[in-house]
Amino acid sequence: MDIEQLLQWARGATVEGRIEAARILSRAYKSESLSFDAYETVLAGLTYLLEDPCVAVREEIALALSEASGVPRFLLGALIQDVDCVALPILSTSKDLYEAELIDIVASGGRDRSVAIAARAEIEVGLAAAIAEVGCQDACLVLIANARAAITSHSFERIIERFGDSRSVQEVLNNREDLAMPQRHMLIQRYTESLQFHPLVNGDSVSRSSIEVVQDAQDKATLSLAWNADVHELEALIDHLVARGQMNGLLLLRAAVCGCAPLFEGALARLTELPVTRIAQILEDPSSHAVKALLLKACLPERVCGLLQRSLELWQEVSCLVMDHWEKTRVVVTELLEEQRDLLIPELGDLQDLLLRLATETSRESAKRKVADLLAA
Repeated sequence: MDIEQLLQWARGATVEGRIEAARILSRAYKSESLSFDAYETVLAGLTYLLEDPCVAVREEIALALSEASGVPRFLLGALIQDVDCVALPILSTSKDLYEAELIDIVASGGRDRSVAIAARAEIEVGLAAAIAEVGCQDACLVLIANARAAITSHSFERIIERFGDSRSVQEVLNNREDLAMPQRHMLIQRYTESLQFHPLVNGDSVSRSSIEVVQDAQDKATLSLAWNADVHELEALIDHLVARGQMNGLLLLRAAVCGCAPLFEGALARLTELPVTRIAQILEDPSSHAVKALLLKACLPERVCGLLQRSLELWQEVSCLVMDHWEKTRVVVTELLEEQRDLLIPELGDLQDLLLRLATETSRESAKRKVADLLAA
């Protein structure tokens, strides 16, 4: 049966027959051996079948042409403006669609169309940015799971700002190796902010406000990120914290007490605009006036400086002891709690609360390490 006979037959055929005609015409369209006249006839037949009242016929054409190249614009336009089951194969696969029209569809289309676009094999920066900015949560979730999508740091940040409290989004982003340290910190921040409304945080058993609990959780998580960061990641994290005004006295006190020297020294370097090597040189003598001057140059509250300086002194004293890091941290915290009155720090309140929490945290961490060592022996 030639193409003209096929079209004649399809006019009076059943739905199954018209689907078969669409399949044959689509296969013929993708053939490289068609003459110009045959190509024009096949194209006319496909155009004719696009007006078929049966969705299954039009869907067959979309499925067949979704992987074809050089499909005429009018044909693509008709397919993507059809119902979802017809449009989605084209939106998710066709390489003939322009990025601008895909962006328009994300901005104005529904969930399924945005998800289909986010799942495309290759997504350029502009389209990824559009999905991050206006796409629904499901589309953003598919985008960040798409290993071949070109996603910038800004787009990651917009997704975190919009949907960072979603457990699904958190899980996918945490599994991405290319997620930069600043964005990981933002993700942690969104997660801890969601804890503010948790019953355990708002319950009567919690003496602190939910905001204080969330801030403490964020600082603890920030320190954890810093421990595992390389030099470049740590620098990016510090820049991020300073830019957002989150490099505060309590965070630096936690870093100093816990012996997180890279974060503490890097933060001082960033805040004072001095080289890290110079910072390390000054901190070699923690009891000196130069250290106090350095802390004040970093614009840290004077009430925090005394505890910071004493923390550095204590770490120098325990550095030679034969014990693991967290046991040393526990010693430092214990000493600070015993000496806090002698340091004559005004309005100790929140600083004392932090030291008490750190005492609990370090004691638990030290105990877990000891038990783990005993069980491994």
